[in-house]
Amino acid sequence: MLRPYQKNDLTVCIQLFVAAFNAPPLNYQFITHEKTRRYLRDIVSTPGFNGFMYKINGQPAAFCFGVKDDYFHAPQYEIKEFAVCPAQQGKGTGSAFLREIEKTLTKEGVTAISLQTSRAIPAYGFYKKNGFTEYGETVGFMKSLI
Repeated sequence: MLRPYQKNDLTVCIQLFVAAFNAPPLNYQFITHEKTRRYLRDIVSTPGFNGFMYKINGQPAAFCFGVKDDYFHAPQYEIKEFAVCPAQQGKGTGSAFLREIEKTLTKEGVTAISLQTSRAIPAYGFYKKNGFTEYGETVGFMKSLI
């Protein structure tokens, strides 16, 4: 069941995020609760923040944090973070959650959803499977400072 994010959901989202990203196949052991708290709190503080929670049998199963803005030609939504608890991964939970988010955003007049991810992680296949296409003209850049 989809519902809007509420301020008191932050602790649950932190736990979901750490569990999802520290579990296989990613095994990101560098993701701690404290770092995640700061990171997610920053996203929640972003102007235009719009988050969603997804529960199954009353238990938190996933969350999505994003930013909705009125881009020049139409409203759009950028997914900043999307996490599904490890016990629900591979069962269609993430896809069902994403479809509910799409329905809700469409009703709100949003015309597109965008996000950034890496080709090297399972999320890449997940988003392709769910109808997302790569930008042909856009490229992501990063410069390491260490």
